[in-house]
Amino acid sequence: MSAQQTQDIAIVGAGVIGLTTAWILCDFGLGPRIKVIAKHTPEDRSVDYTSPWAGANFCSISSGDEKALRWDRITYNRLAYLANTRKESGVVFADLRELWDYDPNLEKIRSWSSYVKDFKTIPKEELPENCLYGHTGTTFLINVPQYLNFIHSILNDSGVTFVKEEIKHINDVLQFVPNPTVVFNCPGVWASTLGGVEDPDVYPTRGHVVCVDAPHIKETRIRNGTNSDTYIIPRPFNGGVVLGGFMQKGNWDREIHPEDTQDILKRTAALMPELFQHQGPEAAKIIYEAVGFRPSRNGGARVELDTLPGTKFPLIHDYGASGTGYQAGYGMAFDSVMLSLPLIKFA
Repeated sequence: MSAQQTQDIAIVGAGVIGLTTAWILCDFGLGPRIKVIAKHTPEDRSVDYTSPWAGANFCSISSGDEKALRWDRITYNRLAYLANTRKESGVVFADLRELWDYDPNLEKIRSWSSYVKDFKTIPKEELPENCLYGHTGTTFLINVPQYLNFIHSILNDSGVTFVKEEIKHINDVLQFVPNPTVVFNCPGVWASTLGGVEDPDVYPTRGHVVCVDAPHIKETRIRNGTNSDTYIIPRPFNGGVVLGGFMQKGNWDREIHPEDTQDILKRTAALMPELFQHQGPEAAKIIYEAVGFRPSRNGGARVELDTLPGTKFPLIHDYGASGTGYQAGYGMAFDSVMLSLPLIKFA
């Protein structure tokens, strides 16, 4: 039987969620049966392909619902394994200092404190002015291009086939895998427009990042503000330092605006004066800037068993991670794969 005839698992989308789903399936020896259909893959750079632009640390950005907390915990353990054993993955342990200008979700903090290494609440007298809460801990930094290429390489070595095509309707997957055992739908923000899915709860949350040369910065620092979040995220292995940011709900603006750049530099310089050697934002050495669209969803991420419209073929949705694709993505992909296993014949 040819590879074409035996490929019966389709994955739509090759962002971090789609790639991670394929990776977990490969751990079950299913690589040769998988076909990934996506407009963009890790070597590409496009405003329509969000995954390569992410800051990709591990912080308290996720919601406080039970599923999100569980996905974080699963992914934390996986990233810890990679940081300990697979340096080529681009994942390293790193110090996190996170601050709030408002009261954080206490359920989330309780969950975090149960598994995050070196977790400590910052004493109130050590908090910056107008800051109500803060904590420190050991989490992760990810060199995103390296991480995506790491997974991509595993998939190629495992026999996964990639087809670089943009599908307009979810049933178009049948052109590439005519008789699927299961289809995974991992289109990111494009779940809002993909025919047969067209999820009205999905919307973009626009982000703008500035990557600067600051190799002396090793700590992630975040301030969760009432009007905007400010973050400083070093990318390990000489990947620069990613600065942000904006969380602009429903905004599809693809342009980089100089006034936004200056706002980011000003806020990050105030949050960490040593970032620019105490010389202020005018001393920033910008490597690049980028705009991306986080795949947000009202009600949280969707991991759910469905069927391809008008067919009997199982369809598993896995999208809507918003800004948590790297810190919750392994947990989300794990749950989607668990939904598929009863459908897959291994003999």
